[in-house]
Amino acid sequence: MLGELHYNIIKKYITGEKRKMTLEGILSKLRDCNEAQVLEGAHPSIARITQELFYVQPNYEEIHNSRQAKFILFSAPGASGKSALAKYVAYKHKGLYWDLAKITLGENSFHGTLWRAMKQDKLYQYFSDLKTGNGTLILDAFDEAEMISGRSGIEYFLKDLAEATESSIYPTVLLFARTESATFIAEFCEKNSIEYARYEIGFFEEYNAKEFIRKKLQTMNKAITSTVNSCIDEQFAVINRLLGNGDVAKSFLGYAPVLEALVQSFDEERNTVKLLEKLRGNDVTTTGIIYSILEYLLKREHEKVCSGLKEKWGKEYPEFNNWDIVYCLEEQMVRIVEYIILGEVDESSFYSLEGMPTEIYSDYIESLKVFLPQHPFLQNLTKNESIEFTGPAFRDYVLAFVLSKSEYEDLALEYFSDRSVTSHFPSQLLFDFYVVFSEAEMTGKIFPLLYDSYKAKETATKIASIDISSMGSEKYAMFRLDDLSALKKVEDSELYIKGDNAVYISRLANGNIDIEGNVYIGDSQNTCRICNSAIIAQQLYLNTVHIYIEARQPGSCLLVSEKDMVNKYADVPKFEVQSDAQSLVKVSIPNINNYYKLRPYKYDFEALDGDDYLRFCMFVKKIMNCLRKHRKDAPAKDKEFIDNEIISKNQFKYKVMQFLINKGIIYIDSKQSYLYKLDVDRLTEYGLSWVGFTQDDNKGLLKLYGEFSKNE
Repeated sequence: MLGELHYNIIKKYITGEKRKMTLEGILSKLRDCNEAQVLEGAHPSIARITQELFYVQPNYEEIHNSRQAKFILFSAPGASGKSALAKYVAYKHKGLYWDLAKITLGENSFHGTLWRAMKQDKLYQYFSDLKTGNGTLILDAFDEAEMISGRSGIEYFLKDLAEATESSIYPTVLLFARTESATFIAEFCEKNSIEYARYEIGFFEEYNAKEFIRKKLQTMNKAITSTVNSCIDEQFAVINRLLGNGDVAKSFLGYAPVLEALVQSFDEERNTVKLLEKLRGNDVTTTGIIYSILEYLLKREHEKVCSGLKEKWGKEYPEFNNWDIVYCLEEQMVRIVEYIILGEVDESSFYSLEGMPTEIYSDYIESLKVFLPQHPFLQNLTKNESIEFTGPAFRDYVLAFVLSKSEYEDLALEYFSDRSVTSHFPSQLLFDFYVVFSEAEMTGKIFPLLYDSYKAKETATKIASIDISSMGSEKYAMFRLDDLSALKKVEDSELYIKGDNAVYISRLANGNIDIEGNVYIGDSQNTCRICNSAIIAQQLYLNTVHIYIEARQPGSCLLVSEKDMVNKYADVPKFEVQSDAQSLVKVSIPNINNYYKLRPYKYDFEALDGDDYLRFCMFVKKIMNCLRKHRKDAPAKDKEFIDNEIISKNQFKYKVMQFLINKGIIYIDSKQSYLYKLDVDRLTEYGLSWVGFTQDDNKGLLKLYGEFSKNE
C-alpha cells in the first residue's frame, strides 16, 4: 500500500504532461564551475573525477520540476546507469563526487566529512560556490546509504544539505538513487518546502543503444568497421523480430546490461545472430534471449579450453577423452565466483570435478590460472583494482545459478557479504534468471536477495508488492508488479519456499508475510526498514540493531509473533517508528513490555472477539491464499483444514468466514461437501481478484468490511 504523499506525487505525474528531456536540457542551469579542492586521500567517499568516462545518453523523463529547483534528483530502476551518469556529470562540471555507500550518515556527517576532505578554508569557499552556482555537488548511491544508515540517517544528511544550500540561486546539487529511495527524497523535499526537480533515467533509443555497443567495443580495442556496424544492425533486427518490434523489444534493447552482453558475445562471424535465429518459433522472452546469449558465451569458453588442452594433453595423456567434464558451464560459474572472492584459482573448490584422473588435475588447475582471468564474464584486470564481473547481466546470471543450487548457496551468500556494499543490490535480472534456473523454488534464506532484485523493477509508476503465505507445511512467495498509470498488473511470479520453516528479510515495503514458521528480521550490518507491511509468524527473531517502522496512510504496519520475540544480540534493538497516526502501527507479541518503543502500539491480533479493519483484511487474505492452490473446477481448500487450522476457536475469524459464506463469496458444493470453494465472479463484484490478492485493494476491501460491520 502506497503512502498518500507518494501516491499523490505519482498521480500528479501520471495526469500531467509527459516531457522527454535531454541531459543538456536538464543541466542547462548549471554554470561553469570552479574545481572543488579536495585533499588527496582525505576521505574514501569523496573524490574528483579527473578522467572523462565513456557515457551514452539514454532517455530522460521529467517527473517533477520546480522553477527555482535547488536539487536535481535522478531516479531509475536497478542497473540503469545512475553511477555512470553521476561520474560523467561530476567530470563535465568539475563537481565533487560523493559516494554515499562508503559512509555512515547521521548527525554532522555532512559537514564533518566535507571538513575532513577540504579543511576549513576550502570548505568555506566551496559552500560559497554552491550558493552562487560556481560549484557542483554530486551525491550518488542514496539507496545503498539508506541500507547502511537508515532513513533517519538520510534525513539528518538532507537537513544539513538543505541548510547549507538554503540561499542557493542555482540547482548545484544532484542526487542519484533507485526509485524507492528517490521517492523518499522527493517526499522529504515536499514536506520541507524544498524546491527540486526529478527526472527518471530510462532506456536507450535504438540509435544510442547501438552507439553504446560501438563505444564499448572501442574500449576493447575493436575497430568500428562497416562489417561491425552491419553485425550490430543484424543483432537488433533479429531481436526485434523475436520480440515483435514493440515496447518490449525497445525496452530490452535499451537496457544497458543487455547491451553489455551483446558486446561480449559480438563476433564478425555472426554466431550470435545465428544463435538468436534458432530461437524463432519458440515462446521467446526477454530473459530467454539474454539467457541464450550468456549460455553461448560459456559454451564458447568450454570449447576454447578443451581445444587448448586437447593439443597439450594429446601426447602426455592420450587415454583421456572425457571432454564434457572439462570447464563445463557449471564449473565455470562456480569458479568465477570463487575467483572473485579469493583472487586466485584454487585446487579446492565448491565444484566437485569427478572423472578427471589425479595426475591430470594439477596440470588442469595450472591451465585454469591462465584461462579463467581472461573469461568474458570478468573485467579486464589491467584496468581495475579488484576482480569483478563484466557487468550486472553477467553477475546476476552467474549468481542466480549458484543460488539455485543448494550445494552452492553459501558461496553466493558469501559473495554478497564479502563485496563492497554496492553489490548488495542486484539488478532485476537476478530474479528473472533465478526463476529459470531454480524451476520456481527458493529457500527462505535467499529471500532478501530476490526481494531486492524484484524491487529493482520499480519505476516512477510501477510498484512491486510481495506476499508470502503458508498452507500447512507449504510456503509460497508471490512477487507482483503493478503499473499505476495503466491501472493494471504488469507481471507476477510465484515461488515455492522449500526447506525449514524460516523466512529471512532485510527490509520490507508493501509486503505481506503470514506464515506458520519463524521470520528473521534484518542483518548485522544494516538498518531494517519495514514500511506499510504485515509480518505474522510463530516467532520473530531480530537479527539487527536498528529497526525502522514506517506506516503511511492509507497503509499500515502489523507485527505479530505468537511466541516471545527474540533478540540475537544482548541489547534490545533500536526501534524508530514513523507513522501518520499511532493507530496505523500495531504490534502483537507476548513480551512487548521488553520493548519500550513498541509499547504504545500494543495490540492483540488473536483476540477471540471484537473486530477491526486490519484483522478483517489479514484474515480474508489468509483465506484467499489458502484457496489459491485451486482444483480444476474452482479455487478450493479442504474444509476441515480451514476450520481447524485457520479459524480454530477464534470467534472473530468464525464470524468473517460466515459473512463470506452468506455473501456467496465462499460456498460449499453439495457434490464436494468437504471443500470450501471460491466464487471468483462474486469476488470480482467487489473489485477484488483472488489471483492478485497480494496487492491490497483498499477500496474493495473497505466495501467488503463495511458490509461486514453492518451485519455485526
